[in-house]
Amino acid sequence: MIEIEKRFKLTEYQFDKIKHLPLEWSVPYQLTDIVFSTTGNVDIDIVGWIVRLREKKGNITIDYKSPLNKELTKWEEIIIQVNDFTKAMKFLLKIGLSAGLVLDRIRTDCIWGNFKLILDDFKFIGYFLEIEIADPNKDTNFNLFSTHFDIELGDSQPPYGKIMLKEMENNASVYNEIIKYIKLKCEVII
Repeated sequence: MIEIEKRFKLTEYQFDKIKHLPLEWSVPYQLTDIVFSTTGNVDIDIVGWIVRLREKKGNITIDYKSPLNKELTKWEEIIIQVNDFTKAMKFLLKIGLSAGLVLDRIRTDCIWGNFKLILDDFKFIGYFLEIEIADPNKDTNFNLFSTHFDIELGDSQPPYGKIMLKEMENNASVYNEIIKYIKLKCEVII
């Protein structure tokens, strides 16, 4: 599957304004990704791909993602549905992958035309709007949302993993909390 997406950093005001647009938003839900690589380094620029264990609305998947362009807006994505988070984590560790990052957020989403709109509220990195293209053969102009609803979005941001890694690099308490969470999850499973 090919995924085309861009994400935009939001202020709290922008987040609330978008959340209250007359769209059919989902009920907010918890979404957790634990990101793996062969070395524990999950910087996409260095590794070139990621594997994540995702828990979303009671569904558990193992996802492989590899960028198809330098801007990191187009991805090859392979998703495997699994039924047990603990067994999936144990499997990923047993085949030699290491957990390097946790991305925890509250998410709400909706469909608007050819776009999936995703609002994410992260504990450490704040508010984001992610816009995904539903059908790449139809309209792919990411600016349509901004223009239609008269909301200035600013520049597209790198993937969440890169943003979180930068925050961990700049903030020792964030780094320590993420590493503690990873160790706790991994130790419980092994």
